[in-house]
Amino acid sequence: MGATRPTPLVLLGLLTLGPLVVSGCENHVSSTRQCLGGSGTTETYTNYTFDIETGPAVEVAGNCHVVLEHCTIRAPQGIRVSEGGRVTVVGGSLVAREAAVIASDNARVSFDGTGVVGTILRTGAATVSGVPTP
Repeated sequence: MGATRPTPLVLLGLLTLGPLVVSGCENHVSSTRQCLGGSGTTETYTNYTFDIETGPAVEVAGNCHVVLEHCTIRAPQGIRVSEGGRVTVVGGSLVAREAAVIASDNARVSFDGTGVVGTILRTGAATVSGVPTP
């Protein structure tokens, strides 16, 4: 009997016109996730764990919208959002050594039922809502 050759895996790209939904296979993140441009772009992360050594777990700008559903975030900076970016956080937890949120330039961050540990920094017309008060 001859040696068995591995069968190559071919992935076909799909063009979608709806929001990007990121879930399933890779649910552990060790580097910053970015959504940096494109009005109308939405990225959703469900049941993800973000373990980041340096910088933010999520960086959002340019009118992008990121939704974090039931995620666990551990990073020096949890969420950095600017330039009209939006972040919606539902459930889960965010523990940041430096700042939980850094929001500037008309950015919006909203929390709903999320445990948050870390400083909230706002500049310009940025808003952060739904953060539980200690």
